[in-house]
Amino acid sequence: MKISKLLAALVLPMAFLVGCGGGSSTAVVTPVTPVTPVVPPVTPPVPPVPPTPPALVKPITVVPALGAFGAGANVAFIRPDGTVIGTAATAANGAAVVDMGTYSGPFISRVTGGPGVTYYNEKTLGRDPFGANDTLLAIVPSVPTGASPKLGVTALTNAAAAVLVSDPANPKIAGTDAATIRSQISVANATVAVAAGLPAGVDMLSAPQALSSPTDKISSTDPVAVIYGAYLASLAQASTTNNILDSVKAIAADAKANNGSLPTVSVVIVNAGKNLAAVVTANVATTSQSANLAALTVAFKPDPKLELPESKASITSVATTNNGGTAPTTPVVIGPTTPVTPVTPVTPVTPVTPVTPVTPVTPPTSGSSGSSSNTDTGSSGSGSGSGSGSGSGGL
Repeated sequence: MKISKLLAALVLPMAFLVGCGGGSSTAVVTPVTPVTPVVPPVTPPVPPVPPTPPALVKPITVVPALGAFGAGANVAFIRPDGTVIGTAATAANGAAVVDMGTYSGPFISRVTGGPGVTYYNEKTLGRDPFGANDTLLAIVPSVPTGASPKLGVTALTNAAAAVLVSDPANPKIAGTDAATIRSQISVANATVAVAAGLPAGVDMLSAPQALSSPTDKISSTDPVAVIYGAYLASLAQASTTNNILDSVKAIAADAKANNGSLPTVSVVIVNAGKNLAAVVTANVATTSQSANLAALTVAFKPDPKLELPESKASITSVATTNNGGTAPTTPVVIGPTTPVTPVTPVTPVTPVTPVTPVTPVTPPTSGSSGSSSNTDTGSSGSGSGSGSGSGSGGL
Protein backbone atom coordinates (compact mmCIF):
# COMPACT_ATOMS: atom_id res chain seq x y z
CA MET A 1 0.00 0.00 0.00
CA LYS A 2 2.78 2.32 0.91
CA ILE A 3 4.51 1.52 -2.35
CA SER A 4 1.32 2.21 -4.33
CA LYS A 5 0.80 5.60 -2.72
CA LEU A 6 4.37 6.46 -3.37
CA LEU A 7 4.07 5.56 -7.03
CA ALA A 8 0.88 7.49 -7.30
CA ALA A 9 2.57 10.51 -5.76
CA LEU A 10 5.34 10.31 -8.35
CA VAL A 11 3.19 9.60 -11.43
CA LEU A 12 0.65 12.37 -10.99
CA PRO A 13 3.11 15.25 -11.08
CA MET A 14 4.83 13.75 -14.09
CA ALA A 15 1.52 13.44 -15.85
CA PHE A 16 0.86 17.06 -15.06
CA LEU A 17 4.19 18.01 -16.44
CA VAL A 18 3.57 16.04 -19.61
CA GLY A 19 0.18 17.72 -20.00
CA CYS A 20 1.76 21.09 -19.59
CA GLY A 21 4.37 20.26 -22.18
CA GLY A 22 1.75 19.17 -24.68
CA GLY A 23 -0.33 22.27 -24.05
CA SER A 24 2.54 24.56 -25.01
CA SER A 25 2.25 23.50 -28.66
CA THR A 26 -1.36 24.76 -28.97
CA ALA A 27 -0.96 28.18 -27.32
CA VAL A 28 -2.46 31.18 -29.23
CA VAL A 29 0.21 33.58 -30.49
CA THR A 30 -0.85 37.26 -30.51
CA PRO A 31 -0.18 38.72 -34.02
CA VAL A 32 2.22 41.58 -34.21
CA THR A 33 0.62 44.79 -35.49
CA PRO A 34 2.54 45.88 -38.64
CA VAL A 35 4.33 49.17 -38.31
CA THR A 36 3.06 51.81 -40.73
CA PRO A 37 6.01 52.94 -42.82
CA VAL A 38 6.94 56.55 -42.32
CA VAL A 39 6.72 58.38 -45.65
CA PRO A 40 9.09 61.33 -45.73
CA PRO A 41 7.30 64.58 -46.60
CA VAL A 42 7.65 65.66 -50.21
CA THR A 43 8.72 69.29 -50.52
CA PRO A 44 7.30 70.86 -53.68
CA PRO A 45 9.90 72.43 -55.91
CA VAL A 46 10.30 76.14 -55.40
CA PRO A 47 9.58 78.01 -58.65
CA PRO A 48 12.39 80.23 -59.78
CA VAL A 49 12.01 83.84 -58.73
CA PRO A 50 11.73 86.03 -61.81
CA PRO A 51 14.41 88.66 -62.00
CA THR A 52 13.43 92.02 -60.66
CA PRO A 53 12.86 94.36 -63.59
CA PRO A 54 15.28 97.22 -63.67
CA ALA A 55 14.07 100.43 -62.14
CA LEU A 56 12.67 102.90 -64.65
CA VAL A 57 15.00 105.81 -65.22
CA LYS A 58 12.57 108.32 -66.69
CA PRO A 59 9.02 106.93 -66.87
CA ILE A 60 6.54 108.96 -68.92
CA THR A 61 2.81 108.25 -68.97
CA VAL A 62 1.48 108.35 -72.53
CA VAL A 63 -2.24 108.89 -73.13
CA PRO A 64 -3.31 108.19 -76.73
CA ALA A 65 -6.74 109.66 -77.39
CA LEU A 66 -9.18 109.64 -80.24
CA GLY A 67 -11.65 108.81 -77.60
CA ALA A 68 -10.15 106.74 -74.87
CA PHE A 69 -8.10 103.68 -75.84
CA GLY A 70 -8.34 100.27 -74.24
CA ALA A 71 -5.59 97.80 -73.38
CA GLY A 72 -2.98 96.43 -75.77
CA ALA A 73 -1.95 99.36 -77.96
CA ASN A 74 1.82 99.58 -78.41
CA VAL A 75 3.50 102.89 -77.59
CA ALA A 76 7.07 103.51 -78.70
CA PHE A 77 9.52 106.36 -78.19
CA ILE A 78 11.73 106.81 -81.25
CA ARG A 79 14.73 109.02 -81.92
CA PRO A 80 14.63 111.26 -85.03
CA ASP A 81 16.91 108.80 -86.84
CA GLY A 82 14.40 105.96 -86.31
CA THR A 83 16.14 104.22 -83.39
CA VAL A 84 13.68 102.92 -80.77
CA ILE A 85 14.26 104.24 -77.23
CA GLY A 86 11.61 102.21 -75.38
CA THR A 87 8.18 100.62 -75.71
CA ALA A 88 5.20 99.70 -73.53
CA ALA A 89 1.58 98.61 -73.97
CA THR A 90 -1.49 100.51 -72.84
CA ALA A 91 -3.24 99.11 -69.78
CA ALA A 92 -7.00 98.84 -69.30
CA ASN A 93 -7.12 102.56 -68.47
CA GLY A 94 -5.78 103.36 -71.95
CA ALA A 95 -2.42 104.73 -70.77
CA ALA A 96 1.10 103.32 -71.14
CA VAL A 97 4.20 104.03 -69.07
CA VAL A 98 7.28 104.19 -71.29
CA ASP A 99 10.81 104.59 -69.96
CA MET A 100 12.78 107.33 -71.67
CA GLY A 101 16.00 106.15 -70.06
CA THR A 102 18.80 108.69 -70.18
CA TYR A 103 17.83 110.12 -73.57
CA SER A 104 17.07 113.86 -73.47
CA GLY A 105 16.65 115.06 -77.06
CA PRO A 106 13.72 115.48 -79.45
CA PHE A 107 11.76 112.32 -80.18
CA ILE A 108 8.70 110.79 -81.83
CA SER A 109 5.94 108.95 -79.98
CA ARG A 110 4.18 106.33 -82.11
CA VAL A 111 1.02 104.43 -81.15
CA THR A 112 0.12 101.29 -83.11
CA GLY A 113 -2.71 98.82 -82.64
CA GLY A 114 -3.28 95.12 -83.01
CA PRO A 115 -5.86 92.36 -82.51
CA GLY A 116 -8.45 93.36 -79.95
CA VAL A 117 -7.21 96.95 -79.55
CA THR A 118 -10.05 99.49 -79.64
CA TYR A 119 -10.81 103.14 -78.95
CA TYR A 120 -14.07 104.89 -78.14
CA ASN A 121 -15.69 106.60 -81.14
CA GLU A 122 -17.10 109.83 -79.73
CA LYS A 123 -19.29 110.36 -82.81
CA THR A 124 -21.00 106.96 -83.08
CA LEU A 125 -20.72 106.22 -79.33
CA GLY A 126 -19.30 102.76 -80.02
CA ARG A 127 -15.86 101.17 -79.93
CA ASP A 128 -13.82 100.98 -83.13
CA PRO A 129 -10.81 98.75 -83.87
CA PHE A 130 -7.30 100.15 -83.97
CA GLY A 131 -5.34 97.66 -86.04
CA ALA A 132 -1.70 96.78 -86.53
CA ASN A 133 -1.45 99.10 -89.55
CA ASP A 134 -3.08 102.04 -87.77
CA THR A 135 -0.80 104.68 -86.30
CA LEU A 136 -1.04 107.84 -84.26
CA LEU A 137 2.01 110.08 -83.85
CA ALA A 138 3.33 112.95 -81.80
CA ILE A 139 6.60 114.83 -82.33
CA VAL A 140 8.14 116.17 -79.12
CA PRO A 141 10.88 118.83 -78.99
CA SER A 142 12.28 117.70 -75.63
CA VAL A 143 11.62 115.16 -72.89
CA PRO A 144 8.69 116.17 -70.64
CA THR A 145 9.71 117.16 -67.14
CA GLY A 146 8.08 117.16 -63.71
CA ALA A 147 7.42 114.63 -60.99
CA SER A 148 4.94 112.60 -63.09
CA PRO A 149 5.37 113.70 -66.69
CA LYS A 150 2.61 112.91 -69.18
CA LEU A 151 2.25 113.09 -72.96
CA GLY A 152 -0.85 113.14 -75.14
CA VAL A 153 -0.97 111.61 -78.62
CA THR A 154 -4.04 112.92 -80.47
CA ALA A 155 -5.49 113.87 -83.85
CA LEU A 156 -3.79 117.27 -83.53
CA THR A 157 -0.33 115.93 -82.62
CA ASN A 158 -0.68 113.48 -85.49
CA ALA A 159 -1.36 116.37 -87.90
CA ALA A 160 1.73 118.24 -86.73
CA ALA A 161 3.85 115.10 -87.09
CA ALA A 162 2.73 114.79 -90.72
CA VAL A 163 4.52 118.06 -91.50
CA LEU A 164 7.92 116.47 -90.72
CA VAL A 165 7.39 112.69 -90.87
CA SER A 166 6.87 111.23 -94.33
CA ASP A 167 6.24 107.58 -93.35
CA PRO A 168 4.17 107.03 -90.17
CA ALA A 169 4.98 103.31 -90.16
CA ASN A 170 8.72 104.04 -90.05
CA PRO A 171 8.87 107.53 -88.56
CA LYS A 172 12.00 109.63 -88.91
CA ILE A 173 12.81 113.33 -89.00
CA ALA A 174 15.49 114.45 -91.43
CA GLY A 175 18.63 116.07 -90.09
CA THR A 176 21.23 115.43 -87.43
CA ASP A 177 21.36 118.70 -85.48
CA ALA A 178 19.19 118.39 -82.37
CA ALA A 179 18.65 122.14 -82.00
CA THR A 180 17.41 122.45 -85.58
CA ILE A 181 15.06 119.48 -85.18
CA ARG A 182 13.69 120.95 -81.92
CA SER A 183 13.01 124.21 -83.74
CA GLN A 184 11.24 122.45 -86.62
CA ILE A 185 9.09 120.41 -84.22
CA SER A 186 8.19 123.49 -82.16
CA VAL A 187 7.02 125.42 -85.23
CA ALA A 188 5.03 122.47 -86.66
CA ASN A 189 3.25 121.89 -83.33
CA ALA A 190 2.56 125.60 -82.84
CA THR A 191 1.16 126.03 -86.36
CA VAL A 192 -1.38 123.22 -85.93
CA ALA A 193 -2.28 124.44 -82.42
CA VAL A 194 -3.03 127.97 -83.67
CA ALA A 195 -4.94 126.65 -86.69
CA ALA A 196 -7.10 124.51 -84.39
CA GLY A 197 -7.65 127.45 -82.06
CA LEU A 198 -6.03 126.11 -78.87
CA PRO A 199 -5.79 129.00 -76.43
CA ALA A 200 -2.71 129.98 -74.49
CA GLY A 201 -2.23 127.60 -71.59
CA VAL A 202 -3.43 124.51 -73.48
CA ASP A 203 -0.37 122.61 -74.65
CA MET A 204 -1.16 120.36 -77.59
CA LEU A 205 1.22 117.73 -76.15
CA SER A 206 -0.53 117.63 -72.76
CA ALA A 207 -2.47 114.50 -71.80
CA PRO A 208 -6.24 114.85 -72.29
CA GLN A 209 -8.95 113.01 -70.44
CA ALA A 210 -11.00 111.42 -73.20
CA LEU A 211 -14.46 109.88 -73.00
CA SER A 212 -14.58 106.08 -72.77
CA SER A 213 -18.31 105.24 -73.04
CA PRO A 214 -21.73 106.83 -73.67
CA THR A 215 -22.28 107.24 -69.92
CA ASP A 216 -18.78 108.49 -69.14
CA LYS A 217 -18.14 112.02 -67.94
CA ILE A 218 -14.88 113.92 -68.16
CA SER A 219 -13.80 114.55 -64.61
CA SER A 220 -10.47 115.89 -63.49
CA THR A 221 -9.02 118.54 -61.26
CA ASP A 222 -6.85 119.67 -64.18
CA PRO A 223 -8.85 122.08 -66.38
CA VAL A 224 -6.38 121.63 -69.27
CA ALA A 225 -6.94 117.86 -69.33
CA VAL A 226 -10.70 118.50 -69.21
CA ILE A 227 -10.88 121.12 -71.97
CA TYR A 228 -8.50 119.17 -74.24
CA GLY A 229 -10.58 116.01 -73.80
CA ALA A 230 -13.78 117.96 -74.49
CA TYR A 231 -12.22 119.52 -77.61
CA LEU A 232 -11.30 116.08 -78.99
CA ALA A 233 -14.91 114.97 -78.45
CA SER A 234 -16.13 118.08 -80.25
CA LEU A 235 -13.66 117.46 -83.09
CA ALA A 236 -14.92 113.89 -83.48
CA GLN A 237 -18.55 115.00 -83.47
CA ALA A 238 -17.78 117.64 -86.13
CA SER A 239 -16.26 115.01 -88.43
CA THR A 240 -17.95 114.62 -91.80
CA THR A 241 -17.57 110.82 -91.56
CA ASN A 242 -18.35 108.25 -88.89
CA ASN A 243 -14.90 106.72 -89.45
CA ILE A 244 -12.79 108.77 -87.06
CA LEU A 245 -9.53 107.30 -88.36
CA ASP A 246 -10.39 108.53 -91.86
CA SER A 247 -11.05 111.98 -90.44
CA VAL A 248 -7.72 111.93 -88.56
CA LYS A 249 -5.89 110.97 -91.77
CA ALA A 250 -7.60 113.78 -93.70
CA ILE A 251 -6.52 116.35 -91.10
CA ALA A 252 -2.94 115.02 -91.26
CA ALA A 253 -2.87 115.14 -95.06
CA ASP A 254 -4.10 118.74 -94.99
CA ALA A 255 -1.42 119.76 -92.50
CA LYS A 256 1.28 118.00 -94.53
CA ALA A 257 0.28 119.80 -97.73
CA ASN A 258 0.03 123.23 -96.08
CA ASN A 259 2.83 123.38 -93.50
CA GLY A 260 0.43 122.94 -90.62
CA SER A 261 -2.49 125.09 -91.71
CA LEU A 262 -5.79 123.28 -92.31
CA PRO A 263 -7.70 124.92 -95.17
CA THR A 264 -9.21 121.74 -96.67
CA VAL A 265 -10.75 120.55 -93.38
CA SER A 266 -11.54 124.07 -92.22
CA VAL A 267 -15.27 123.34 -91.82
CA VAL A 268 -14.54 120.53 -89.36
CA ILE A 269 -12.09 122.67 -87.38
CA VAL A 270 -14.43 125.67 -87.22
CA ASN A 271 -17.42 123.56 -86.17
CA ALA A 272 -15.37 121.85 -83.46
CA GLY A 273 -14.71 125.26 -81.95
CA LYS A 274 -18.33 126.37 -82.29
CA ASN A 275 -19.69 123.24 -80.62
CA LEU A 276 -17.15 123.12 -77.80
CA ALA A 277 -19.29 124.89 -75.19
CA ALA A 278 -22.18 122.49 -75.78
CA VAL A 279 -19.85 119.48 -75.53
CA VAL A 280 -18.43 120.79 -72.26
CA THR A 281 -21.92 121.19 -70.83
CA ALA A 282 -23.03 117.72 -71.90
CA ASN A 283 -19.90 115.67 -71.21
CA VAL A 284 -17.99 117.26 -68.34
CA ALA A 285 -18.90 116.27 -64.79
CA THR A 286 -20.42 118.99 -62.63
CA THR A 287 -17.56 118.66 -60.18
CA SER A 288 -15.09 119.59 -62.93
CA GLN A 289 -16.98 122.65 -64.15
CA SER A 290 -15.02 125.71 -63.10
CA ALA A 291 -14.34 129.33 -63.95
CA ASN A 292 -10.99 128.30 -65.48
CA LEU A 293 -12.74 125.77 -67.70
CA ALA A 294 -15.28 128.35 -68.81
CA ALA A 295 -12.50 130.82 -69.64
CA LEU A 296 -10.60 128.24 -71.69
CA THR A 297 -13.77 127.26 -73.55
CA VAL A 298 -14.43 130.85 -74.64
CA ALA A 299 -10.78 131.37 -75.56
CA PHE A 300 -10.81 128.77 -78.37
CA LYS A 301 -10.51 130.69 -81.67
CA PRO A 302 -10.04 128.35 -84.65
CA ASP A 303 -8.21 129.84 -87.63
CA PRO A 304 -7.66 126.82 -89.90
CA LYS A 305 -6.55 128.91 -92.88
CA LEU A 306 -4.35 131.13 -90.66
CA GLU A 307 -5.98 134.24 -92.07
CA LEU A 308 -6.09 136.33 -88.89
CA PRO A 309 -3.40 139.01 -88.77
CA GLU A 310 -2.21 137.87 -85.34
CA SER A 311 -1.87 134.19 -86.26
CA LYS A 312 1.76 134.35 -87.43
CA ALA A 313 2.82 136.14 -84.26
CA SER A 314 0.88 133.60 -82.18
CA ILE A 315 2.68 130.73 -83.89
CA THR A 316 6.06 132.29 -83.11
CA SER A 317 5.06 132.84 -79.48
CA VAL A 318 3.79 129.28 -78.96
CA ALA A 319 6.80 127.83 -80.78
CA THR A 320 9.15 129.81 -78.54
CA THR A 321 7.44 128.39 -75.45
CA ASN A 322 7.60 124.87 -76.92
CA ASN A 323 11.28 125.37 -77.68
CA GLY A 324 12.17 126.01 -74.05
CA GLY A 325 11.94 129.78 -74.35
CA THR A 326 14.29 130.03 -77.32
CA ALA A 327 12.90 131.63 -80.45
CA PRO A 328 12.81 129.04 -83.23
CA THR A 329 15.22 129.38 -86.13
CA THR A 330 12.73 127.66 -88.43
CA PRO A 331 10.71 130.20 -90.41
CA VAL A 332 6.95 130.26 -89.96
CA VAL A 333 5.44 129.46 -93.36
CA ILE A 334 1.71 129.91 -93.79
CA GLY A 335 0.17 127.93 -96.61
CA PRO A 336 1.76 125.56 -99.11
CA THR A 337 5.35 126.05 -100.13
CA THR A 338 5.13 126.48 -103.89
CA PRO A 339 8.50 126.17 -105.58
CA VAL A 340 9.31 129.22 -107.66
CA THR A 341 9.95 128.39 -111.31
CA PRO A 342 13.16 130.13 -112.35
CA VAL A 343 12.64 132.78 -115.01
CA THR A 344 14.48 132.08 -118.25
CA PRO A 345 16.60 135.10 -119.04
CA VAL A 346 15.47 137.00 -122.13
CA THR A 347 17.95 136.98 -125.00
CA PRO A 348 18.69 140.58 -125.90
CA VAL A 349 17.31 141.56 -129.30
CA THR A 350 19.92 142.51 -131.88
CA PRO A 351 19.16 146.08 -132.90
CA VAL A 352 17.87 146.39 -136.45
CA THR A 353 20.02 148.51 -138.77
CA PRO A 354 17.84 151.40 -139.81
CA VAL A 355 16.82 151.37 -143.50
CA THR A 356 18.08 154.31 -145.52
CA PRO A 357 15.00 156.16 -146.68
CA VAL A 358 14.41 156.12 -150.46
CA THR A 359 14.60 159.56 -152.06
CA PRO A 360 11.12 160.23 -153.39
CA VAL A 361 10.77 160.75 -157.18
CA THR A 362 9.56 164.21 -158.00
CA PRO A 363 6.38 163.86 -160.00
CA PRO A 364 6.30 165.78 -163.36
CA THR A 365 4.49 169.13 -163.48
CA SER A 366 1.07 169.52 -165.15
CA GLY A 367 2.42 171.34 -168.32
CA SER A 368 4.99 168.82 -169.14
CA SER A 369 2.38 166.21 -168.85
CA GLY A 370 0.06 167.97 -171.37
CA SER A 371 2.86 168.71 -173.89
CA SER A 372 3.84 165.12 -173.90
CA SER A 373 0.29 164.15 -174.37
CA ASN A 374 -0.20 166.54 -177.21
CA THR A 375 2.95 165.51 -178.90
CA ASP A 376 1.87 161.93 -178.84
CA THR A 377 -1.54 162.87 -180.09
CA GLY A 378 -0.11 165.11 -182.67
CA SER A 379 2.14 162.43 -183.94
CA SER A 380 -0.70 160.14 -184.18
CA GLY A 381 -2.90 162.77 -185.77
CA SER A 382 -0.12 163.94 -187.99
CA GLY A 383 -0.16 160.70 -189.85
CA SER A 384 -3.85 160.81 -190.32
CA GLY A 385 -3.98 164.54 -190.78
CA SER A 386 -1.16 164.43 -193.15
CA GLY A 387 -3.15 162.30 -195.54
CA SER A 388 -6.18 164.50 -195.14
CA GLY A 389 -4.16 167.61 -195.57
CA SER A 390 -2.58 166.42 -198.70
CA GLY A 391 -5.93 165.82 -200.25
CA SER A 392 -7.15 169.22 -199.23
CA GLY A 393 -4.07 170.94 -200.61
CA GLY A 394 -4.57 169.37 -204.00
CA LEU A 395 -7.90 170.95 -204.20
